[in-house]
Amino acid sequence: MKTNKHWYPYEEFGSYFKLEDGALLQCPMNIDGTPDVGTDCEVDWDYGVEPKDKPRLKAIVKELQEKE
Repeated sequence: MKTNKHWYPYEEFGSYFKLEDGALLQCPMNIDGTPDVGTDCEVDWDYGVEPKDKPRLKAIVKELQEKE
């Protein structure tokens, strides 16, 4: 399973994302653009993602699978 060593910014969501053992993790972006490390969590595909955002988040997973 794919794991990223670094967080990658996605300003459209105001968050950073990375994969850990194939799971998509999300970390909020601070006002200065830095990740708010320590508040990260796994993306809840069933209850935490609006249907309109699912295609983009799936595309982000594919992008992250290609990194590192």
